[in-house]
Amino acid sequence: MAAIWLSSARPWPQASNLIADFLLTLPQFVLALLVVVPPDKVIHLLVYAVLAGLWWWALLPGRADLPRGRAMAAWAIAVVFGGIDELHQGFVAGRSRDAADWGADAMGALLAVVLLAALQQRQTKRAAP
Repeated sequence: MAAIWLSSARPWPQASNLIADFLLTLPQFVLALLVVVPPDKVIHLLVYAVLAGLWWWALLPGRADLPRGRAMAAWAIAVVFGGIDELHQGFVAGRSRDAADWGADAMGALLAVVLLAALQQRQTKRAAP
């Protein structure tokens, strides 16, 4: 979360260099999305999917018996942080608050928790005799 916050605190010209460096690390199938979806939205989606996934993992020991509760908590933490970060960007030179960015954050977080819940359910079914 600190990495997201610190990158959001960069003024736009510096932030654009950071985005370009990040885009160079993405696999080709993700880069293909950039034709349809603006690059900044793809980045928001991916970063917040990772954030929600990390929260899912962090909440695993305490919520192993409540996969929906863990999924909802991981999603909510990522979405609330995304909203706070969007507000924060409004105070940074060359940056702005953008509800569409927050929507991409929420979609990325949702994608991660749905995928992780499906994987957990599949693993649970395999483990059952």
